[in-house]
Amino acid sequence: MHTSILRGVARGLTAALLLLPAPGQAQSAPAWAPVLDSVVNAALATSRAPGATVAVVHNGRLVYARGYGLANVETRQPMTADMLLRVGSVTKMFTGAMLASLAEQGQIDMGAPISRYVTSLAGKRVGTVSTHQLMTHSAGWIDNAVAYGRMGEGALGEVMREVGDTLFFTDAGRTFSYSNPSISMAGYVGELAGDKRFATLVAERVLRPVGMPLSTFKPLEALTWPTAMGHLAGANTPPTIVRPFTENTAQWAAGFLFSSAPELARFTMALMNDGELDGARVFPQGVIRRLTTGYVPHPGGSGLDSAMYAYGLVVGRTALFGRSERVWTHGGSINGYNADVYMLPERQTAVVTLVNGPGSGIAGIR
Repeated sequence: MHTSILRGVARGLTAALLLLPAPGQAQSAPAWAPVLDSVVNAALATSRAPGATVAVVHNGRLVYARGYGLANVETRQPMTADMLLRVGSVTKMFTGAMLASLAEQGQIDMGAPISRYVTSLAGKRVGTVSTHQLMTHSAGWIDNAVAYGRMGEGALGEVMREVGDTLFFTDAGRTFSYSNPSISMAGYVGELAGDKRFATLVAERVLRPVGMPLSTFKPLEALTWPTAMGHLAGANTPPTIVRPFTENTAQWAAGFLFSSAPELARFTMALMNDGELDGARVFPQGVIRRLTTGYVPHPGGSGLDSAMYAYGLVVGRTALFGRSERVWTHGGSINGYNADVYMLPERQTAVVTLVNGPGSGIAGIR
């Protein structure tokens, strides 16, 4: 998923955060902003990605957000910080937050067989796995990422009600194995338990409470706001816009969210502040605990030590500034886009990086 590409942005910027003013001190652009701008622009030139947006959170505050390069190579529209991009598997933490919210209110039992909710799966082996196993990639299901598929919000149920035991490649609970279909099924279980469409549940329980008014799963909504087009490029070919626009409603829960770097930054602020944001509680503490607890060992996950998979997050530790730091992170990739969210909860610090093309050149920022 090219997440290693964007990790360089996160670590490079994290080191620069030591130069930030103390909380409450007046500031415009941070002192390190020109260095950051130079590094990101150089990375875009190397990677052949048209543009990027970067948001930096420190001490629980959004301290910097900027767009770089182009949102569209044909119109030459500049990238701005608040533009929407598809964020790929960063979506999974939002699916996890929605399910954690339902679980806290007793509307879903994460440990129950999913056939309790998807009754068409009763009597099938595929119906014996739990939503917890689905969200932690431990259900023993195969992986696929289908960029183009059915459209319309009924597609999620149409596909998931008909799945069969061929999804298994090993027994549930035996090992961690990344699976996009498992997250899509978890989203459908949430839809049934919450008695609303998946996108509505995520909007009502996660996006709107956090203050993410532009973030959406719905292309026809996203495209009414400033949106950066996804691009593909090769070593010897210029960036070209991905056409047709990628869409598969049946896999929304696994990787199809539209969001912006500043709006994703607000989500990290709420997570790192135990569910509080702007002086108000937006998530019960139990939701944060469920979302950020590491459940399944994830060896080598995102380059972290002692990495575990939570609900749409990799949690672990990394050596930084001479000490071991806790990290919550996840990356994503979908046709023409790359994304990365990297949090240091003990420092209330996060870096969000979104790219509308290849992310390979960004590794040099490390």
